[in-house]
Amino acid sequence: PMVILNSYGESAATEQAAAVAMALHHLNVGDGTRIPQLEGLPDRCPIRFSLHTLDTTNIEVIANLTANGMSLPCAIVGAGSSSVSIVTSIFTGIQGIPQISPTATSSKLSDRLVHPLFGRTIPSDADNLKIYLDFFKDVLKIRHLTILYSNDEYGSSIKDDLSQLNGTDATLPPIPVGQMIRPFPIPVDDNPFSIKQAADMIRGRKYEYIWSLLPASM
Repeated sequence: PMVILNSYGESAATEQAAAVAMALHHLNVGDGTRIPQLEGLPDRCPIRFSLHTLDTTNIEVIANLTANGMSLPCAIVGAGSSSVSIVTSIFTGIQGIPQISPTATSSKLSDRLVHPLFGRTIPSDADNLKIYLDFFKDVLKIRHLTILYSNDEYGSSIKDDLSQLNGTDATLPPIPVGQMIRPFPIPVDDNPFSIKQAADMIRGRKYEYIWSLLPASM
């Protein structure tokens, strides 16, 4: 049994689940159409996969995978969201279940003591943010930048990464002012008051460039 964690309130969730289902079908029948090495796999390997999906909008279900009579899975795919993966990978690590995500980028998930069996197929934000900030600074010649981020586990990870990259972390050597981009991070909650408050702060600072790391639902 394999479980896929998905938020079915998002537009791509159904397509992602279908992609995993197709991949498992190719493994089970030895379909080498996409990956030639899978041709004849069932003759060489007796393992067969089944698939169960869980909607991450109901996080309580994930806390007990056996609540609906499910056997513990051999692996979990997802979640797409870092905030959800940070919670679920603690549970899966305790249970000895590998969990892999294609889109959860929070650098908190790189902590092997807390998330020993979590893996991903995308770089963490600690690496991504440096590339983005270098592009803003060196290519677009931006020196002052407003950054909007969600006020949750994922957002707090972004804030920590920004502090380290921009030399505001006391444990790291400072970056020379001429080589620095000065970010103005603003945490945003998913409600109209917080969004209006963020807009007022942007107007007060008069920053011309805004980088939004908020989910599309906001």
